[in-house]
Formats: sequence, structure tokens, C-alpha cells
Amino acid sequence: MELNRNKIIVGIISMIGIFVMLYVVYMLVGNTSKPKATNEVILYWSKDCPHCKKVEDYLKTHPAIEKKIKIVQREVSSQESLNDWREKIEICKLDPLNPIGVPFLYFKGQCINGDQPIINFLNKKTS
Repeated sequence: MELNRNKIIVGIISMIGIFVMLYVVYMLVGNTSKPKATNEVILYWSKDCPHCKKVEDYLKTHPAIEKKIKIVQREVSSQESLNDWREKIEICKLDPLNPIGVPFLYFKGQCINGDQPIINFLNKKTS
């Protein structure tokens, strides 16, 4: 009877150890797929987009904004930028069936779509 009890205790301790190891592996693998926190603003745009041109013109006439905020601009014609843009849409849990276009701004898990909402965001961040 004592031998069976010891086997049960060892079995339970072994199972707990396995669960702990699996959890640690899950956390390590899960953290590599999450976007790294960054203070940069990512602005996705396209060459033939009139709304993107409005944001571009706004940035040109307000150079102090880019001195206060690091803005990384990504033109969505490259496959790499397009994939990155789609990833940000998923991170923000936006409905891919609703039209999501450019200009599109991403900052710390926040997604902003459209010229005027982006300009308003930049004004708030720099005021």
C-alpha cells in the first residue's frame, strides 16, 4: 500500500514538473511572436494615395513633429511592408472584411486609419 502511495506522489510531482516546463517553453515561444515595444510611429502609405499625400504635406509643413516623434514610413508596395501592415491590422484586431487602407498609422498597439485621424493623433502627441 505504501509503495503505491509513493508511486502516486512521484507521478503527481512529475506531472507538475512537465506542466511547468511546458508553460516555460510556451512563454518563451509566445514572447518571440509578439511585437516588441517601441516608441516609434509606423506610417504606412502608398504612392498613388491622395490621403497619404495629405499626411505627407502635413509633415512637410510641420517639421517639428518629426523632431519630437520618430516616424518610420513604409510604402506598402513592397511585400515586406505589406506583410508588416497586415500584421499590425491583426494586432489591432481590425476586421479585415471592412476596408482598411492607407494612410495607416501604428503606435504601441494602436491603429489609426485615414488622413485626418492621423493628423489629429500627431497633433496630440506633439502638443
